[in-house]
Amino acid sequence: MNSYCATPPEFEYQDTKMMYVGIPLMTFFVVHIGMEDRLGSLLGNSLYYENLVVSLAIAYLTFFSIRSCILGFDQWMPWQVGPNPWRWGLQLLTCAVVTSFWLLVNDFYDYIMLGETDLLDAVLLTVDWPVSILLISGLNYYYYVQFEQARQSRHQVARVTSEEQDSSQILLKVPGGYLQTRQADIRMIYLENQLSCLIDKEGRKRRSDLSISALEKEMKLDASQYFRLNRKLLIHRAAVKGYRRTSGYRLKLELYFDSAVQPIVSKNKAASFKAWWHKDAILA
Repeated sequence: MNSYCATPPEFEYQDTKMMYVGIPLMTFFVVHIGMEDRLGSLLGNSLYYENLVVSLAIAYLTFFSIRSCILGFDQWMPWQVGPNPWRWGLQLLTCAVVTSFWLLVNDFYDYIMLGETDLLDAVLLTVDWPVSILLISGLNYYYYVQFEQARQSRHQVARVTSEEQDSSQILLKVPGGYLQTRQADIRMIYLENQLSCLIDKEGRKRRSDLSISALEKEMKLDASQYFRLNRKLLIHRAAVKGYRRTSGYRLKLELYFDSAVQPIVSKNKAASFKAWWHKDAILA
């Protein structure tokens, strides 16, 4: 409902209770601050209900204005790790200006419709304004806490998922039986004598009677870490030492492990390979 799109995946603020319970209660509280009349006598006055409805409408307008302000800052100046003093200052100042506008609208209504003697009465300056400052500060902090909790939860899920993926055991079909291996340990898969040869990070060779395509599907290899050079060779990013251009705009790779298949990247795949290998790499 209240989408936060500054940092993927999308985050939604949970403010339904605030919208339907918190705002009416706060409005009722603010309206009755400083009132000397008893509630029984107020209930018999039609202006009381009118004032309550108008105050509630202005409270909702203020709430939605502040929420829109916060969502706007989420897009313009997303939270980084830890609170940002500049964003806090600008956001609170903007919310204070917006709130002051709606307080003046409410006071103008009291002056015109209810016949108040002063346009800017003492209640506005001594009660409404200080209470509103506390409320907008609390509302801003309420949204910030939600964002921090969602970010920590997202990071925790991503970390657990990454750990599970790195430590996941693959039951590998090999000639005459099965063998367990970790997909994160696989550095290269190539075809040799009609069998798929897997090279792990220690340089050990294991054979499988599954095709490279079948292994790629079975092991659910991460495309950001593995690249299929051709139908006979698939490599991990960590297996590539470097590359150089050769004839016909092809690329010849230098690998950390020996392979029965020449590590040649065709002209058609050269651009995509370079984009894949250089991604997140630091060039000296």
